[in-house]
Amino acid sequence: MHTPTGCCDAPCPVCEVQTPLRNHYFFGKLMDVPDFDVEQAYVVEKFRRHHARLHGTGVICGLEVVAHQNPACRDRYVVVRPGAALDCCGNEILVIDEETLDITCFPAVRALIEQPDGADHLLLLCLRYRECPTEEVPVLYDECGCDDTRCAPNRILESYEFDVLVDPELPAVPPAQPQPPTLAWQASVTLDGARAVALHEGSQRAYLAADLAGGGGTVQQLWLSNQAYIATHNFATAVFGIAANGDGTRLVALVAGATAADPARLALLDTTSAGAFAGAEDATLDLTGTASATQAWVMAIGANRMAALVVSGGDSLLFSVDVAPGTLTAVLDATLSGFAATAWALGSDSKTLTLAQANGAMQSVDLTAAALTPVALGLSGTSVSALAAVKTDALDLLAWTDQSGQRIALSRPDGTLLHQDPLPAPPVALVAEPTGRFGYVLMQPAAGNSRIVAVDLRRMQQGQPALLSNALEIGPGGDALALAGERLWAVYDDGAAIAAIETTHCEDFLDPHPCPACPAPDCVTLATIARYRPSRRLEDPTVPPTDPLADAAANIARIDMLTWRATVPSVADLALAVRCMLEHCCGGTSAKGEQGDPGLPGQKGDKGDKGDKGDKGDKGDKGDKGDPGDQGEPGKPGDGLDWALPHICDINWKHAERIPFDAIAKGLVVAFDTPVMAVDLHADAIHLQVQHDERLVELPLRCWCDLPLSREDLEPGRLERDCDAQTQFDPGVDANGMATAVRIGQLILPKLVETMQGKPAKLRLLVNGDFIRGLHHDTKQLRALDADHIPKLVPPSPPGPPQPGKVPEWLQPQDERVSGDGIEGGTFESWFTVERG
Repeated sequence: MHTPTGCCDAPCPVCEVQTPLRNHYFFGKLMDVPDFDVEQAYVVEKFRRHHARLHGTGVICGLEVVAHQNPACRDRYVVVRPGAALDCCGNEILVIDEETLDITCFPAVRALIEQPDGADHLLLLCLRYRECPTEEVPVLYDECGCDDTRCAPNRILESYEFDVLVDPELPAVPPAQPQPPTLAWQASVTLDGARAVALHEGSQRAYLAADLAGGGGTVQQLWLSNQAYIATHNFATAVFGIAANGDGTRLVALVAGATAADPARLALLDTTSAGAFAGAEDATLDLTGTASATQAWVMAIGANRMAALVVSGGDSLLFSVDVAPGTLTAVLDATLSGFAATAWALGSDSKTLTLAQANGAMQSVDLTAAALTPVALGLSGTSVSALAAVKTDALDLLAWTDQSGQRIALSRPDGTLLHQDPLPAPPVALVAEPTGRFGYVLMQPAAGNSRIVAVDLRRMQQGQPALLSNALEIGPGGDALALAGERLWAVYDDGAAIAAIETTHCEDFLDPHPCPACPAPDCVTLATIARYRPSRRLEDPTVPPTDPLADAAANIARIDMLTWRATVPSVADLALAVRCMLEHCCGGTSAKGEQGDPGLPGQKGDKGDKGDKGDKGDKGDKGDKGDPGDQGEPGKPGDGLDWALPHICDINWKHAERIPFDAIAKGLVVAFDTPVMAVDLHADAIHLQVQHDERLVELPLRCWCDLPLSREDLEPGRLERDCDAQTQFDPGVDANGMATAVRIGQLILPKLVETMQGKPAKLRLLVNGDFIRGLHHDTKQLRALDADHIPKLVPPSPPGPPQPGKVPEWLQPQDERVSGDGIEGGTFESWFTVERG
């Protein structure tokens, strides 16, 4: 087993390039130690220069870092397999035998163990070249002539040592990775209270909307190329959003109503001249039902067609708007009740609209359908602040930013999460390139100036960690982003910053450049371990990659040999790669590839001559009717149902029965069969309702009303016995913030019973599984609670075999059945009557 002490205390070898010097031999030449030193140095230095300048630095082969074969040892040991590497000086590092490393012996890791801080850390495991003098032998002749007992090393062992660095300073981009764009400040536009921006490349116009200090709003028209001022149009109320039509001759502004009781309003502006833009509005239109609007957007979805989205009273109203000179026509296409949108995005097909609300629920709308019906997506975030459609060769993907979690995520429309990565600060806006290659995120820290970064979306599609560009600081109060060519407009409190997007092209690497150089041998990176904490298990990566949040919840840190590990491929490896590209990529001699997408329709050809009429064929004889086949065996359950999702496995009351208050005086208890996120057990996901009677004029009503559940009324914890809600409940969460039960209403229920003055009260509990995440039984990834269907057979069917003639019974306390229908989400619903006594 390798220890971090190294093989010797010899100084590092010299790394600077020296002028080549070699021996000149002739008969009678006297050879001394300096001559032999020159002989060796000439050969050694030539090899080093060859390695450093023609091959580079990194791992040549082998040196894989893998988890220890014994799971019990994985909290401290990793295994490094034999291999070879080159450091930046060109030193060849050979590891002949497999090494087992105890990372807790390295000083930086030992310091974390002795003083844990409860935070995640990045470990970097690296390999250094070392020269170790060995084989001490007597010196027969001492040049000093003063000591005949001195010894000196007979040989130099070219060896190595390992090191583990904690939270090292790393470059913005990993070595040997494609460079993300560089963002550089190009210009700025000053406009106090700036809130929104719209760019139209065809007309070369830019529009910047802002709040006015004395109330109202304003929109400035600017030249896109040089940001020169053209004209201003002021409004009496705030401007929510702006969008230009297809040819850029009209701008639609969505503004607030005059008072809270007034609806939001659309205004049409003529952009063809400065006078027309600053003058009277071309047309206006109130959007019915949008009083007290809190947020709104407008975007172009066609040449003269817009979509407007208004959030009012906790609902989202979607309008389609037709634009013509002097005319605005709007139709309310859909109302999303209880869905307060925070972001939306239009797909590359210009027909699929995706919307998200703050709690992470998302819905999509097909704008070409005869009736616009929102469809819930299998996606979930936590605090969605922005959305963007990401174009690919197949279906669009969906990128979104999570403000509270400070992350960016990428998934398929069906809800399959491809990758998510942390961001340096809370994100507020997101835009993706039309090609889907890079995305750009505007971030606003809790204090200080906002910043923008570029994110490599292609790497995220491949499940690899996203590469971030430099973070360009712009100003306070970041609000919106817009992209036009290689210019990015970022809106903040004082105006807009225009950033130049400087992209590295492949041919740039062949341009003249300085020779690589380093003052001293570096430590060659073998692997990194993200989100490390003492006692976390060091596990190998999986394919596809696991959810980092689920890994953290399972106390796992993954070994990463891709992100920061540089490789030096051999000529043989390069030849194989080139041959593979020739055969499978660029017109090689291999078998015919897959058929591509259909091309655009060609021009209509000339009409051909009418062909001769063919002879009528003979009518065939009618065949005999076949005998009916035997009935087949019942089929297996279809694909797609997942019975290893989190479930509700027990409750401490009987559904639809009368219950004495004393039985639930300490609260209702709901048990889960796998740990769930305690932060998800809140009053928006769990509703306790009471039934009461009212009247609408002469019509009697029976209503369910939510009881106000405080934090103390929703208490996460654990049970003395899992899935037994009758056993002792212990409040609290584990180290990963997870619980296996929740106690509900311990404060509100006594007040309710007292208020009813001895009368029975009918209660209903709703648990919305869409918004509660728990660990999947098999993958240990976070998945939505499968809360549907509490009538179940005994034993449950499905997933058991069919039971013809059996009648489902309600789940009962302490039985072995669980909720669910094999699909994430759904609502657990149970009612009962509470009596005094």
